[in-house]
Amino acid sequence: MISYEKALEILLNNKKLPSKTIAINQSLDHVCAKDTYCNSFVPPFANSAMDGLPLKALTLPMHQNKTP
Repeated sequence: MISYEKALEILLNNKKLPSKTIAINQSLDHVCAKDTYCNSFVPPFANSAMDGLPLKALTLPMHQNKTP
């Protein structure tokens, strides 16, 4: 493994990588070259929901009669 200082030097001395325009269905394993923004609120109403769903493992059928 290289040192932090060497990694920082490599990053600071490299120029911007070239970019290209591709179709969205060809974008797997690629990175956006620019920030992207949505021009509308999604969802279009006040929402405080969180991503994900909490589960208690022992309540799932596959884990009944087992310990986590």
